[in-house]
Amino acid sequence: MISNKIIERHSIDTMSSNDISEEALSQFNIKTPKIYTKVFESDVDTNELFHFHLIYEGRTECALSCFPSVCEALREYGIPAYRMSMSKMEIRQTLRILSEKVKTSYFKDTQIGVLF
Repeated sequence: MISNKIIERHSIDTMSSNDISEEALSQFNIKTPKIYTKVFESDVDTNELFHFHLIYEGRTECALSCFPSVCEALREYGIPAYRMSMSKMEIRQTLRILSEKVKTSYFKDTQIGVLF
C-alpha cells in the first residue's frame, strides 16, 4: 500500500475522457503526474482493461479502475490497484441524458407526416 506519497505515475480506465484531474492539479505547485488513460465504451471486456494496465506495469506506481474485478485481478498480480466510482453528479447527468434520449426516441416514433 502506498501512503504519505504523491503518486506521480498511474494508469486509469474510464468511460469518459476529461481533463479535470490535470486541470485541478495545475492550480497547485506540484508536479503533474504521468497518467496513462484507457477510455472505454459500456460494452468493454474487462480482460482488455486488465491487459491495458499490465502494459504499463513498471512504468506506473498504481492502477485506477472502474471495475472491482479488474482491481482484484491486478492486486492478485501484485499491482497496487484502487477502484474508482462515479460521483453522484456524474450519475445524475448520465440519467438526465438517458431520459432525454428516451423522450426523443418516443416522440420521433409518434410523429406523423402529412403530405399535400
